[in-house]
Amino acid sequence: MLHGTLRCNKTASVNVYAYVTQQQGAKKITGWLREQIDCTAGATVAWQGEASAYDFARYRDGWADTSVGAVAYDWDYLIDTKAPVKTPRVCLGKCGS
Repeated sequence: MLHGTLRCNKTASVNVYAYVTQQQGAKKITGWLREQIDCTAGATVAWQGEASAYDFARYRDGWADTSVGAVAYDWDYLIDTKAPVKTPRVCLGKCGS
């Protein structure tokens, strides 16, 4: 389960997306998630979602690399507004130190 927060300067419906890659020996497991979040101007909103791996693969406990971003449609200017992409390394389940 991945989770985070977002903060909007306008009320908007925001699509949060994450691509997840985990190396399992010689095999690389990849997948993604997309969550639609209703964000109120000035408020910090929590989100969470579970990344689905491709081809019926399964993530294991351990470290994974992610690419996380968000996009919302700005109805005042009629354009998509994108947040900068972040690339945190995350722990899925249990991880060693």
